[in-house]
Amino acid sequence: MNRELCIFLVVVKSKRYGDKPLHVMRMETKTVRTPGVKDGFFCLVPDQEHEGYYRPYLFVILDGTKTLEEVAELLKDTLEEHEYPVEIREITERPYFHFKTDRKGLTAQILKELEQAKEKK
Repeated sequence: MNRELCIFLVVVKSKRYGDKPLHVMRMETKTVRTPGVKDGFFCLVPDQEHEGYYRPYLFVILDGTKTLEEVAELLKDTLEEHEYPVEIREITERPYFHFKTDRKGLTAQILKELEQAKEKK
């Protein structure tokens, strides 16, 4: 916001390899409407093989009515093919950092895991 009260909006267009857009809010809305899901959110992790692209990772809190495997199957029908997560991780509560979901911390953790896996090969 500047002195004339104009609001500047920064739009980040995240895409999966193949130039398919990843609309996180839409993907999260679809996810939480899936039976068995109490809460869920995505982290877009930079694609290590294709610079400038991202890979979606899904973190879900289940409501106890479905297993993670059942939810994963339901999500195949709910999400577009390019929106489907690389990995679905079950968590018990949403991690926060400064009152916001700690996507940055989770993304760093995933990148560290990917780096360690690469070193083991």
